Amino acid sequence: MPEVKDKQTKDKYQLNNYSKWDNIHVSDDEDDTHPNVDTPSLFRWRHKARVEREEELKKRRFQIDRDGDKLKQQIRKAKDETKKKELEDKLQQWKLDEAKLAKDEKDEPWNVDTMSKDKESRTIINKPKPVEDLSKLSDDERAELYKKFVSENEDKIKQFSMYTQMRDAEQFLKSNPHLACEFTANYLCIFSIDLAQEKKFSLFEIVTHQAICMQFILELATGLKRHPAETFPAFFKRYTEGTDTKEGKEYHKAFNDELKLFRQRAKDRALQRDKEIEEAALQEAAEEEERDRQKRIEASPSGLDPQEVFENSPEEMQNCYIEQDVPKLTKLVNENPETYMEHMKNWILCGLWIPSPDSPLFYLVEEGKKAKEAALKEEAEKKQAEEKAKAEEERKKKEAEKNKPSVLDELD
Repeated sequence: MPEVKDKQTKDKYQLNNYSKWDNIHVSDDEDDTHPNVDTPSLFRWRHKARVEREEELKKRRFQIDRDGDKLKQQIRKAKDETKKKELEDKLQQWKLDEAKLAKDEKDEPWNVDTMSKDKESRTIINKPKPVEDLSKLSDDERAELYKKFVSENEDKIKQFSMYTQMRDAEQFLKSNPHLACEFTANYLCIFSIDLAQEKKFSLFEIVTHQAICMQFILELATGLKRHPAETFPAFFKRYTEGTDTKEGKEYHKAFNDELKLFRQRAKDRALQRDKEIEEAALQEAAEEEERDRQKRIEASPSGLDPQEVFENSPEEMQNCYIEQDVPKLTKLVNENPETYMEHMKNWILCGLWIPSPDSPLFYLVEEGKKAKEAALKEEAEKKQAEEKAKAEEERKKKEAEKNKPSVLDELD
């Protein structure tokens, strides 16, 4: 600053004097780093050296303040003049040491921790968020709410499930606090089972970890009777404190035990799903086979299943039918009627074989038709009787309800 004799002008310059900011220590200042020096290592060393200097000054300040208080107390209590004079000399030396320490503290460069102090601080406690009690809703209402929540937030839930660093997951929930809820936990549980069923176990490990995180957040919220959106920071803080303390070890052990059990349950449920799918496929195949069988029976002249009749026939008859070798089939039946005639009659009755009108077995065609008509009539009568019995049962039930005495009648 230039030398100015005019006081008014000098005061004006003094107001713009920023020399007090010249002595600031910044450990990661890159202006003076040498190209051959590893910059990160240099920054760490500078920071460590600064912290050690500050700690040393704090220890000196603590020690000198304690010595000063002790000397002043001894002087007040001293009755011997010689002893008192000796203590006062020590006090003078203490003042010199304290002044030197004060100068060292003043000369210490400013840094990010010392260049400013809180002038005033306050804590604002927000009104707790209301927690919706889903237990009061019906199953259909809960299912509808879940469906709506997933349709609006599925991409974000999946993004949360992919985080492998806890701090990233916490920051994401801070940006999307509405995801801290039971619906997210339910989705992550189902997503985990889907991945186990698809044998995507690398992704399965990540998603199951996030599912248990959400479960622990919900349990913490239940214990504190607060909304999960307000309690998830406490969970992440507790988790990231590590295992240095006994409480931290126990918390991590409980978390890992629950994670292990959940992964096993998810894998077991995936296997159960596969079994259910296989059983459903077998059941569907059986039902399809039964439908085909009923169609064959309805198309049969007599109501016999042609496939069943064919499969129960001797192999040599089956070969003749497949090869359409009529002479050979006729020869088999004529030469050994005891063995083949009964099967041939069933073939005619079910429609596998249609005899010519001049054949001695043509009468079986008409008998088959009559047998089918009788069977259909019997089935219709049986169905009608069942419906009549059911209607009578309903009538008696309504009559009993009508004649049941009321509460007022019982009181009389």
